[in-house]
Amino acid sequence: MKQFVCVKFCDGSNDIVPKQWLVGTSECRWPNDVTNMQSLVQKQAMPAADWTTCPCSIICQANTYERCVKKSYSKQQVVDSSTEECSSEEGDVQGSAPKVNKQMIPPLIRTDTAQRATFKRPLSPRKRTDPGPTLHQVATTLTMIFDKLNRMDSKLETLLDLIKEKDTCLKELWMPEPADNEKGLMDIITQMKDKSRLAKVIEMDGLRGTFRNFLKIFMTKNLALQFSWSGLGPGRQQTKKSFKRHALLAFFSDVLQYTQHQKATHDEIGSAVKKVFNGVTDWDGGRALRAKGYKSQDPQMIQSDKLPATADGEADGSLTDPCLSDVE
Repeated sequence: MKQFVCVKFCDGSNDIVPKQWLVGTSECRWPNDVTNMQSLVQKQAMPAADWTTCPCSIICQANTYERCVKKSYSKQQVVDSSTEECSSEEGDVQGSAPKVNKQMIPPLIRTDTAQRATFKRPLSPRKRTDPGPTLHQVATTLTMIFDKLNRMDSKLETLLDLIKEKDTCLKELWMPEPADNEKGLMDIITQMKDKSRLAKVIEMDGLRGTFRNFLKIFMTKNLALQFSWSGLGPGRQQTKKSFKRHALLAFFSDVLQYTQHQKATHDEIGSAVKKVFNGVTDWDGGRALRAKGYKSQDPQMIQSDKLPATADGEADGSLTDPCLSDVE
């Protein structure tokens, strides 16, 4: 059975009720207080224990209140038309005046004063006017906007505190020049003792951004270009230095214990490392230079960044669209 049903009562009146009010197909529960009758029907309120049970018959049903109203109105028109024709024929045969149906009864709403049903034809869309937002709706919208502004203000304060904290850590942390060779890199790893302060300086919301900040402290662009995750190129030939067993990776894992990424798995760290090494050519203005080459269609400028791919799916240089952002 569908959600709304039009029923006919013993007194000849019709009404729309939710299917929950029916008792079988021949009886219907009816509220004692019909003040908010239409609201109860449209909200499909469950019948209370003290409601009256009335005998009825089903005229039609639909899944929405409005559809049920239209169907019941159509059914009533057909019934009234048939009754009118029968009355007219009977009057012609017997020589008496035909009976005229004086009241069309569309889908109805019961009132508390009279238990008879009254039909109201739905207004056509052209007659409906948009009253605009009420004061309550405007006030609710303004409250939501103020709440969002307060949350944004709170986030900005948190961000400013974080920037101040990073600035303080940066001033207190020993910051060497990035190494441009393996020996210099190992010297920095040996001398860098304060991992907790280093973690605050490099930490970002994304693991990739955190590792990129970390790597730029330890390596120049030229040294970073000598590394890849596995070090293997086409044909599984050694073309670069492998980073996955390097001491710097172990050092980075230790630093991560002081950040929000302390539970990052080995695979997640490996994925971030590959992506960062894949984008090393973008360091020191490389991205802007390549973008300029694409715009001017200079083959030399574009070709300079197209380095061979490594065996683990990386590229020695970033071959992506230069206009794409590398933001986490």
